[in-house]
Amino acid sequence: MPEAVAIIGMAAAFPGAPDLPTFWSNIARGVDAISEAPASRLDPEYFTDGGLSTRRGGFLAATFDPAAFGIMPVAAAAAEPDQLLALQVADRALADAGTAVPHDRTGVILGRGNYPTPGLTRLVNRVRVAEQVAMTLA
Repeated sequence: MPEAVAIIGMAAAFPGAPDLPTFWSNIARGVDAISEAPASRLDPEYFTDGGLSTRRGGFLAATFDPAAFGIMPVAAAAAEPDQLLALQVADRALADAGTAVPHDRTGVILGRGNYPTPGLTRLVNRVRVAEQVAMTLA
């Protein structure tokens, strides 16, 4: 007989919503979190070369504190932002679960969207991320 599974903590990060309460509030209020790209997030050279067809998108605030996770700032600067975001969201999910979580029987499941094709998803998840993790650890 399979063991029971309980979801006891959740966390999320979405454009315009750094946490679950804000996300649900945005849904209920019909908030459009798509905005003009912040200047710090738009490479003007890439845009003018025809690489982008729009200056609008869903953007997350860059609010990662590497010291809170024991990561040297120089290492965090070279890390893939998705990895740091995943670490931050996983930490918030564990905090949401509370302090009585048995660590030997706990897992964190991360979901991510915005990959256009299954082939690109496999490439990113199996090749690119593995290489970036190895480079970051080196």
